[in-house]
This record gives sequence, structure tokens and C-alpha cells, in this order.
Amino acid sequence: MSREDIKTMVLISLVIMSLFLTSEIWFETASIERSPVTDNNGFVDDNINILDVISPGRVAVHLGEDKIKLLNPVDGKYPKAWLQGINTIKNLLERDKLDTVETVDEKVWQELKKGRCLEFIFDYPFDLEFWGRALNLKKRGNAGIKLSRLLIKENSDSVFIFDGEKQSYHRISTGKNGDIAQLLEEIGNSDEIEEYTELPYSISGLTLEQGIYVPNNPQKISDIKIKGEDIKPDRLAKDFFNDMSIVRKIEEKDGARIYTDGRKGLRIYPTGAVEYNYAITPDKGEYSGDLFDGAKISYSFITTYGGLPKEAYLDEVKTVDHEPKSHIFIYNYRYNGIPVLGEKRAIEVIVTQGEVKNYFRHLEHPVSPLEDSEKLPITPVKALEVVASNLRFLIGVHEDEHSIKDIYPAYYRIGKEQEYIRPVWVIEFKDLKLFVDAVEGKIISGNE
Repeated sequence: MSREDIKTMVLISLVIMSLFLTSEIWFETASIERSPVTDNNGFVDDNINILDVISPGRVAVHLGEDKIKLLNPVDGKYPKAWLQGINTIKNLLERDKLDTVETVDEKVWQELKKGRCLEFIFDYPFDLEFWGRALNLKKRGNAGIKLSRLLIKENSDSVFIFDGEKQSYHRISTGKNGDIAQLLEEIGNSDEIEEYTELPYSISGLTLEQGIYVPNNPQKISDIKIKGEDIKPDRLAKDFFNDMSIVRKIEEKDGARIYTDGRKGLRIYPTGAVEYNYAITPDKGEYSGDLFDGAKISYSFITTYGGLPKEAYLDEVKTVDHEPKSHIFIYNYRYNGIPVLGEKRAIEVIVTQGEVKNYFRHLEHPVSPLEDSEKLPITPVKALEVVASNLRFLIGVHEDEHSIKDIYPAYYRIGKEQEYIRPVWVIEFKDLKLFVDAVEGKIISGNE
């Protein structure tokens, strides 16, 4: 064999080896994209961020003998408690079958709370199928059961669920829950976590639903100074439009600025509010209209355009009337674990056919307590008495026709010109929230 023949053979070998290694790289890359890493339970972390905005707003810790403590998301023991909750949801969804879901009476739930248990209270009741997708589980839960509250009892082989929309209670066998005894002891022995009381079913002629917890000794409260977002209109517009050369800019008399390319529109108000609109093309059928897909789209859009505020949470989801495959996702945020609410939502996203059709955002970021504003609040029972004396005037019906779903502290965004937010008691009915000034004891607003 000549020297040239040897060179040719070597060259061919190198080419074949190069092609082989290149194909291995491509196939490996494609494999990683198609199949995210999972553990033995089929749990992966590519949805993990959305768990931050759907986690429970409160955890009632029942310690026996009517002793109750309450955790909110900024409490030091909350992450450990919620991790227990996540693992329990994973466990029940892995085992969940229709024939293992047992409907139980409310008395069973109330009896369980006399013992030692954790009760997770969610801001919005997503169904078990949604939770299965959020946790990337191979098995998806029962779409017919919504998770308003989750109860984990010490040394129990079952988990209990309250569906607030149907007012139904369910027991699901999980085999064995994680050990919560140590966590309960840590919370029970902590002097930093306040004790709470469950209100009775009736106060001042008003009917209350079960599971309303209020502090035994409310702490002093203050108005909180706020500041708006620092908006640079032209810079923000560049985030929404790929080609600014075709974007028309309009200055309105009220100081608002409008940017549009004919299909997309961005309005930036003098108050710092931002509104984006997009003309959606007719439905081509590719988008399923799935609630979880819509939630992920809304979450990703917010994190890309403006970002999520600190302590943000997904507060409410609505369907859009007369518009198929469309949902409204409403986000709010907390300050030191306490919700910040107002007549306008902080962030609202409308997802239609898999695209964001409308995005509204108006945030006032809490900074610090106002000087000389610290006072003791009125009690939640006093707030109920205020509501009872005004309810017929406010709603125009007899008080006994409306049961109260919840009572909790919040901060209220009063109006456009105010530079602070006020502490309030929120009295929540099925379709109405009343805000009672927690210092002056008067109703300052109500919204649906």
C-alpha cells in the first residue's frame, strides 16, 4: 500500500469519526431538551418557579387543646411547613384514584382540628390536575376536586382536602405522610409565632364559615409609605417592540404615552401604570385553553416584562365571557406576609388562545412604616360589628342570607394621590370584599 493510500484511509477514518461525534452531540442535546431530569417519582423542576405564586397564603398550625398558631410566607417556619405540604400533595397525587377519594362530613374535619395537624389555606383553589402539572408528576390528580385547604394530621395515613367551591370535604389515603411531630413542637415552642383563635359560627347576627382564624392579641399597626415604579417610557417600549422604527408614539393631554405598531399597543400612564394590548389572530385550534398552560404563560410574561414584585402571589383566575380559550390571571403581592389590596389589582393578565391579549400593571412598592402612625387596631370582632350594622344598607338584603367566608388583615391602597397604604380588616363574602379601617373602625371600600 502506497503512502498516498495510507493518507487517504486515515483521512476517511477521521471524517467518519468526526461525523459520529457530531451526531452524538446533536442526539444528546435533543435528548436533554425532550426529557428533563426526573427523580424516581417523576418530579422535575421546570415548573418550580410557578409554585412561588400558588403557595398557601397561610398555614394554621393546630397544636391540640384549642391552641392554634398561624404562619404566613415570611415566617421562619413557613418554608419547612410548605415543603411538608408539597411532599404530601405529591404523595397523594401519585396514589390518587377515583375509588380512593372518600367524601366526609364537615364534622370529621372539625374533629381532626382538635388534634395536632397542619392546615394549609390557599389563596385560589386550583384543582388537583393543575397541581399535578405544577409539580410535573406523571400522574395527574382528580380535576373534579379543588384544593382550597389541605389538612395533614399527625401520625395519619390519610390526607384531607376542603373544596371551597363545592363546600365538600374529602379523605384520600396516602399510605404514610411525613413525620410532622418535630415541626409541630418547634412551632409550638416558638415565642415569635402568634397564637390565634377560631371564630364561632355566628357573631352579631352574621353567619361565619368554619376555619376563620384571628389573632388573640393583635399587634400595633402602622400606615406604610409607598413609592411607585420607576418607569422610563422609551426604554420600556423597546422591551415590547422588536422594531422601534415602525412604532408610532403619541402623547396624550393627560400625560399618558402611547406606543403602537398597528397590532400591539402600549400605554404608560402618568401614575406609573402600564397597559399592553395585542390583537390576537383568529383561533387556529392549536391552543388547548388549558388553565395551567395559561397560568404559565401569564407568569412568564410578567417575569419578562416588568418582573414579579416581592411576595407576589396569584390571587384569582376568571374565565372570559364570550371568548373561548381565554382566562384572566390576577396577581397581588404582600408586605411582610400581609396582602396589599385595593380597588385596582396590582397585575392583571388576559391570556387568549395561548397569547397575552392584555396586560395591566400598577404597583406601589411598600417602603417603611410612617412615623407616629403606630396604633393598636380594633379587634376583628369589632370590625364584624361594623359590617353587621351596615350590611343591609351596603348589599340591600337580610344579613342572614350572606355567610362570611374569611376575615384577615391587609393593607389597602386608598387612591391615586395617597403616598401610603392603610391597615384594614378584610371581611370576605362569596362575591364581595369589605375593607374596614383597622384604626378608625369604619368601612372605607368594598369591591367584587
